[in-house]
Amino acid sequence: MLKTRFPSVRDYFPFEPTDDQAELFVQLDEFLRDPLPGRKVFVLRGYAGTGKTTVVSALVQWLSKLQRKYTLMAPTGRAAKVMSAYAGVPASTIHKKIYRQTSGAPTERLSFQRQPNRQEEMLYIVDEASMI
Repeated sequence: MLKTRFPSVRDYFPFEPTDDQAELFVQLDEFLRDPLPGRKVFVLRGYAGTGKTTVVSALVQWLSKLQRKYTLMAPTGRAAKVMSAYAGVPASTIHKKIYRQTSGAPTERLSFQRQPNRQEEMLYIVDEASMI
């Protein structure tokens, strides 16, 4: 009987990965497939030019292929626009995802309320998290 290999995020990476990137893909695949109990956050960090953007792009392709739910967010509109451009899917600000406007008539002061998280099995991908 042939075993079907489950696709890896690495399958969507357009370059031959460095040793560090290859190790990242192993850790990322483990996290996405079977996260340890209580482990809900995966932090990807690295210096400029180490492939973080390309890894996120590969991750988005992998998630889309497997029909997994995800959303892309960034702390600023500019960062969200850049993230959307390299990932090829829409991104928004963190505030737009977690808050809703509760007032806004021309004569009223604007106010916002945090929305409850009703998403199940959602992967939140946050770029530029150091700005939060």
